[in-house]
Amino acid sequence: STGGDGWTQRTAWLTEVDECTWYFGSIACNASGVIVRLNLSFNRLRGLIPPEIGMLPDLISVNLSGGSGSRITGMLPVELSQLTKMQRFVVTNNGIEGPIPNGLNWPNAIILDLSRNQLTNSIPVDIELMSSLVSLNLAHNQISGELTSAIGDLTKLTLLDLRNNAIEGPVPGEIGNLVLLETINLSQNGFTSLPGEIGNLVNLNSLKAQENDLSGLLFDQWFLLDQLETLDLHDNDLEGPIPGSLGGLEKIQILDLSSNMFSENIPPELGNLGSLIHLFLYSNKLTGVIPVALDGLAKVSFLRLDDNNLQGAVPLELCDTLGENQVPLFYSDCDLLSGVGKIQCPLGTCCTHCCSGGECKCVFTG
Repeated sequence: STGGDGWTQRTAWLTEVDECTWYFGSIACNASGVIVRLNLSFNRLRGLIPPEIGMLPDLISVNLSGGSGSRITGMLPVELSQLTKMQRFVVTNNGIEGPIPNGLNWPNAIILDLSRNQLTNSIPVDIELMSSLVSLNLAHNQISGELTSAIGDLTKLTLLDLRNNAIEGPVPGEIGNLVLLETINLSQNGFTSLPGEIGNLVNLNSLKAQENDLSGLLFDQWFLLDQLETLDLHDNDLEGPIPGSLGGLEKIQILDLSSNMFSENIPPELGNLGSLIHLFLYSNKLTGVIPVALDGLAKVSFLRLDDNNLQGAVPLELCDTLGENQVPLFYSDCDLLSGVGKIQCPLGTCCTHCCSGGECKCVFTG
C-alpha cells in the first residue's frame, strides 16, 4: 500500500529471507527476532500507511519521513494506538491529512514529529498520554482550534514547535508547567495572548511567536528568562510600553518587537543587552528620543528604529559604539528623501539607511 515497487531501496523486501535482514538498516529486530524499529525514510513511499502496522506491537521507533517526489497520503490509521511501546514516531514531509488520532497511548514516546503534512482539527486532549515526550513537532500543518491545556502535562518537553498552523485563542497558562522547555515556536498562527506563566520557563533559549494576533501588554518579568537568546514577537498587535525588564536578558542575541503598536519611550534598560546582535523595534508607535544607554549594545550589527515617532539626535555615544563594529546596519527616520527628518543622524558613518513613508534608502559611505 506504500508503492514498494517504486522504492529507492527495497533489497530482499517481501522475499522469504528473514525480514530482520530486509533492506539493510530499514528494519531492526530484538534478540527474539521481533521487529522493533522500522526506518523507510526518504525511500519514495507513497499511498497509505497500512493499518496492519498495528500488528507490530513491539515497535519502538518508526521513521517514514518523505523526501522529494512521492509522499505518504491519507489519514494516520487508528491502529497506531496499538503500538503502546512507541518511543519515536517521525512522518515529516508527507501528505498525511485529517486529525491526529485519539487514543495514542504512548507513555514511552520521546519524539513525535508530524511536521510538514496536511493535518487538520485540533490537537487532541489525550496528547497528555504521551507524558514522556521530549520533542513535539507539529509545524507546517493545518491544525486549528485552541491549544489544549493538556499541553501542560507534557512536563518533559524541551522542544515545542507549532509554527505555521491555524491554532487560535490564548496560549494556555498551563504552558508554564513545561519548565524544561528550551525552544518554543508558536509563529504564524492565530494566538491572541501570551500568559504570564511563560516566566516559569527558566530554561528557555528561544521563544518565537511572530505573525499571530497577540494583543495587549507584555508581562513585565522577562528577567526571569535569563537563558533566552532569541525573542521574536514581530507582526502582532502588542501595545503599551516595551517592558524595561527585557534589559535583564543578558544572553539575548535577537530581539524583534517590530510591526506592533508599542508606544512611549525606548527603555534605556535595553542598553544592558551586551550580547545583542539584532534589535528590531521598527514599525511601532515609539516616542521620545533614542536613549544614550543604547551605547551599551557592544555587539549589535543590525539596528532598526525606523517607522516610529522618535525625535531628536542619535546620541554620539551610540554612533561611536556602532563605529566600533564591522559595518553595522542602522535604519532610522532620518528622512534623507525630503530633507526634513525626525531624527538627526550623521549619514553614512552612523545611520546607514534613512527611512520615510515606508521607503528606506541606503546612505552608507564607508
